Amino acid sequence: KALELQFATNKIRASKNKSEHAIAYDYFLQSREAFNNSLNGVNNLPIAMTLVNRAINLNPSFAEAYALKSRIYYLSRIFGVSEKEWRDSSLWFATKSVELDATISDGYFARSQLYYYLGRLKEYSEDLHHAFTLSPNDPEVLERYGYQLLDEGVETGAEYVLRAIESKYGTNDPAYYVALSDALGNLLDEGYPAREKIL
Repeated sequence: KALELQFATNKIRASKNKSEHAIAYDYFLQSREAFNNSLNGVNNLPIAMTLVNRAINLNPSFAEAYALKSRIYYLSRIFGVSEKEWRDSSLWFATKSVELDATISDGYFARSQLYYYLGRLKEYSEDLHHAFTLSPNDPEVLERYGYQLLDEGVETGAEYVLRAIESKYGTNDPAYYVALSDALGNLLDEGYPAREKIL
């Protein structure tokens, strides 16, 4: 009887955890959408933060959610949050994501953005390389890594940038041509050693 009761208890607990993790993932997706909207200048970060906190509360081992929270803090710098708060928080949550799951790119990519902003270029390059190794087809990672290669004079970086833009939008989306134009402008403005390879 005791074994049967324990088995039933474990089954109920597993079912509850599975349900909570599914809800946490839904909160995560909603938070990511609010975060992406904020990239266009609309301050939905308070909404994104509330939702990602709910995801973490339901699943404290949710590595992707910690990485997203890091990026929310990083973006909050343009909405008036103090530098110490966004810098320290962004670094802590990105590192926590890596500690929870070093097999996904999210934490490495989030931390690489912060390192780049802070001028810690060696650490930026290492984290970005980790992110690319883990998620070579992620458009955000692929584009940023492409520019990094171009910074180093590696011609294949241009191909990565183009592939990332096409993957994000598709060639039938007008936004594709806007993004492509921006990319070409960046290459010309920055004087990348291999910029002629993308023109």
